[in-house]
Amino acid sequence: MIEIPYLDKKEKIEINPKSSSLKFNQRLISQVLHCLEWRSTVKPGRAKNRSLVRGGGRKPWKQKGTGRARAGSIRSPLFVGGGVTFGPSGEKALKRIPQKMKKLAFAQLMVKKINSKEVYAITGLAVKDNKTKEADKKLKDIARDIMLVIDKKQIPEILPFRNLHYATPVLYEKISPESIVSDKYFIFTDEVIQKLKKDLEN
Repeated sequence: MIEIPYLDKKEKIEINPKSSSLKFNQRLISQVLHCLEWRSTVKPGRAKNRSLVRGGGRKPWKQKGTGRARAGSIRSPLFVGGGVTFGPSGEKALKRIPQKMKKLAFAQLMVKKINSKEVYAITGLAVKDNKTKEADKKLKDIARDIMLVIDKKQIPEILPFRNLHYATPVLYEKISPESIVSDKYFIFTDEVIQKLKKDLEN
């Protein structure tokens, strides 16, 4: 059993994760992170080689008697407008992640984050007069890099927090394994903490 403490009251949320979520599988995590990083990197373009460049089917000049070097096509890499030698060929393989692997990696990383005491809950985000100063007071106990996990319905409530340089709002569905691996602290609102509990227990 693991516990997530509240920031604004002396209570804790108890979660009983599945046994598979409690065992940290380094190979699984590395594979998922590698695939996600692969997707985010910029892939090189695709250059055409001599067989893909249009034209050049006719032999430009006869084989012998001209004094020139023999040539079979004007689309050879030796000619302007010809194919490219050893150019980028584009990405052939797609690195896909099975949904079960991605969910299990998320659960294992989140359990580790909770055990490291880097995850908190908060009852609500409503602040007086929608003032940033009041929003800062809500998070004064953790004045460091924070991922403020919210529900779609709470987007209007997040406005007072947008000027806090250390708080980054994010929807629960948009949490990525890369962000969990980071040094940021996570604060879940009451609306999404139940979703997290459900995902870890089921």
